[in-house]
Amino acid sequence: MPVAALIALAIIAVLLVLVCAALVEVFRQLNELRAVTQLDDRPIPLTLDARTRARRLPLPAPIAEAPQSAVVILSHECATCVAIAEELGREPLPTLWFTVVGGSRADSRVQRALAGQGDHRVDGLADVLRDELGVDVIPAVLTFEFGELRHAYAVSSTRQVNALMPTVFALGSRRAGPDPDAPPVPPVAVVHHRG
Repeated sequence: MPVAALIALAIIAVLLVLVCAALVEVFRQLNELRAVTQLDDRPIPLTLDARTRARRLPLPAPIAEAPQSAVVILSHECATCVAIAEELGREPLPTLWFTVVGGSRADSRVQRALAGQGDHRVDGLADVLRDELGVDVIPAVLTFEFGELRHAYAVSSTRQVNALMPTVFALGSRRAGPDPDAPPVPPVAVVHHRG
């Protein structure tokens, strides 16, 4: 009986290896199809001239003072905007702000989805950015470093917004040295983009 069990185990192992190899091949072919049909889910960079980039924008202090931040421009009528707001608007993220073209409307699904954002929802900023920069693409993501505009992108999915969203990692949260009574090392913020 032990020989039969070993043979059965060997057959199952071979089948498992074949299934895994087939799965890898399916994903490779799917990747090739996406490349051929140009279905890359990537944000589209918007070109801004040097004068536009150098212009000082009337940004709220938390955005102007952040090492890196992103502002998502949404609209009340856009279905993609509703999806982005419902997915990302649940709770405030430290480096992400939202603004809606056309101001605040209580009956809007976007406004209801962004209700939990508090200070991270900036009313009126979308219209100012559109007027100052000429960005008429919605939804869009603008990335800033210490209040200076770095990039502007047209986005079409929550995944694209996530790829552009700066994330902050706290360093130095462990205690310094082997002494357990040593004071903690102060945290240092390091900002990286996901993607």
